[in-house]
Amino acid sequence: MQVRFNFLLSFLVKYLFFSRYGRTIYKSIQKFITFQSTVNLASGILTLVGPFLHLDFALTLVQLLWVNLVMDTLAALAFGGEPALERTMTERPIPRTAHIVTPLMWTAIIWNGLCVALLCLVFLTYDPVQHHLFSR
Repeated sequence: MQVRFNFLLSFLVKYLFFSRYGRTIYKSIQKFITFQSTVNLASGILTLVGPFLHLDFALTLVQLLWVNLVMDTLAALAFGGEPALERTMTERPIPRTAHIVTPLMWTAIIWNGLCVALLCLVFLTYDPVQHHLFSR
């Protein structure tokens, strides 16, 4: 009787607990990749396009590295602490051969990165915005 109970308990823990958290961790990794790639794309566009628009660098290279390090740490802590949701168990299992970056994620990364970079360029170049926000 004790052997069957231990087997049942190990089955429940292994397949119910770990599969739920495994799917949650997979989704958290996807969110982290999307967020971090969007930030990197926007900062890369600013760094490359800025000199052509006669802008000083918004951030130096060392500042970009620090921003990247802080963003990595805080985003990893935020996404790593998410609880497992019941709705993740209603989704189909993810095959082992599936790519972690999906086409929808690529669309979100590129679209959001371009929008953030464009907004930053507007704030850095457009005179009324500069005069209204940054004048003392």
